[in-house]
Order: sequence, then C-alpha cells, then structure tokens
Amino acid sequence: MTEPTTVRAPRACPLLRTKTMYVPGESGDTGFNSSTAHFWCLRTMTCLGPDRDLVSREDCIPGRGCYEVEA
Repeated sequence: MTEPTTVRAPRACPLLRTKTMYVPGESGDTGFNSSTAHFWCLRTMTCLGPDRDLVSREDCIPGRGCYEVEA
C-alpha cells in the first residue's frame, strides 16, 4: 500500500497581503486560508499587481512576471 502524497500549494508572493494575516490564530500562520479574503499587493497597494492582473492566493505564485523572490 502506498502512502498518501501531500500536495503543497506553491509559495505565495511575499508581497501578497490579506487582512486575515493580521488576526492571530484565525487562519493559521499564513492567513491565506479564508475563502472570503480580499487580497492586495504591497507593491501597488491595490487589488491589482504590477502586471495589472488581479491578485489572489492562487494567482500570486512563482511564474507570474511580478512574483517577488524572498531574499
């Protein structure tokens, strides 16, 4: 019998933010677990990234042109 494989979501851009990130204990360590979260980009301070596309946990991942790699 094979062990179940856990698939992890790609790491979100470090510039992605949501209010739940600032509420202790509400959504785990990342704050991205809320299905009703509203996201914004720290570079643009809006719901649009520098590439003018909407930001979200699903979209702000490696491969997007404006994705910021943590130093």
